[in-house]
Amino acid sequence: MSLIIFVLLIYGICNIIVFANGPFHVFQKMHELFREKHPVLEELTSCMICLPTWVGMFVSAVNLLFFPLFSLSPMNALIADKAVWPIIIFFDGLIGSGANWLVHTFQEMMERCNNNEQ
Repeated sequence: MSLIIFVLLIYGICNIIVFANGPFHVFQKMHELFREKHPVLEELTSCMICLPTWVGMFVSAVNLLFFPLFSLSPMNALIADKAVWPIIIFFDGLIGSGANWLVHTFQEMMERCNNNEQ
């Protein structure tokens, strides 16, 4: 169950950052600011494979630091030893990216099928 919650959380955050304009076009302005400051930052926030890695690591770190008794992230649930926190955070980032890519690819496939039917 924690894997499903983790994947949906990562997907929701990344989908909003990458595709939404946000209220008052805040995300569009963020992309423009990143493009001006450093192109890699703009690329990071517009990639549905790159961004979930970092969001997954962030969510995992927040889970380990602030909610250690609640296993939100998959690796936190699998590995009981919190002494290996760098490994937990790293693999949660990989799981977040891979699962997010699968969900995003499935969503795009469904949108293409829907467009072909119309």
